[in-house]
Amino acid sequence: MFSKVKLAALSGLFAILSLVAFASAASASVFAHYQPNLPKSLRK
Repeated sequence: MFSKVKLAALSGLFAILSLVAFASAASASVFAHYQPNLPKSLRK
């Protein structure tokens, strides 16, 4: 009985951690696509 409870708890923990990791990766890739305009003083 204890092993079923432990398995269910670990499965739930894994699901939550997977969602957190996916959200972190998705938000990081959004910032990688942002490219601000180059100031006129730096253009050649």
